[in-house]
Amino acid sequence: MNEESPRLKLLLFGGSFDPIHLGHLQILRETKELLGLDRAIVIPCKQSPHKKKACLSTAQQRLEMLKLTLQDDPWAEVSDFEISSPSPSYSWVTATHYRQKFPNHDLYWLIGTDQWETLDQWKNITTLDRLLQFVVYTRKSLPSSHPARTPIILQGEHPASSSAIRAHLAKHEEWLHPECLSFIKKENLYY
Repeated sequence: MNEESPRLKLLLFGGSFDPIHLGHLQILRETKELLGLDRAIVIPCKQSPHKKKACLSTAQQRLEMLKLTLQDDPWAEVSDFEISSPSPSYSWVTATHYRQKFPNHDLYWLIGTDQWETLDQWKNITTLDRLLQFVVYTRKSLPSSHPARTPIILQGEHPASSSAIRAHLAKHEEWLHPECLSFIKKENLYY
């Protein structure tokens, strides 16, 4: 007799992660707690269609920083799916890939309020709406309502910012996992 696999809760968390910081880690852990997640898949993008500038670190460096930062959270894995795919990195392509890989599980996509407010500009957003549920992390104000989708809201506060780290690493070293910081120094990134 075949038993069905239990239905799992899987989170997709995409971004540049240039670099990943402890704020990202806090958000992941809070989302895990809120939803009772079984697994998070962290997906660095090759090139966002919404950003003109390239990342300061290479794809391989970003993958390594993610692995170092997430090493104490075995439920969170790093995926090279977008980095290994053609540019730009479209979320609907990634979501389709994971929906096909996990057809019977609950699929969520973690985004910030800034991304939520621009979702209608994303390519094939109706495909994303069909494939998964959005989780919106907000620092201050609640995201605006939308007639076609209702997000799960996660409110929190962490001062870390990848752009601030890139602009002035020495001032923000405490926002980085110690092994990630060591890697950044060894690779001479963000100086």
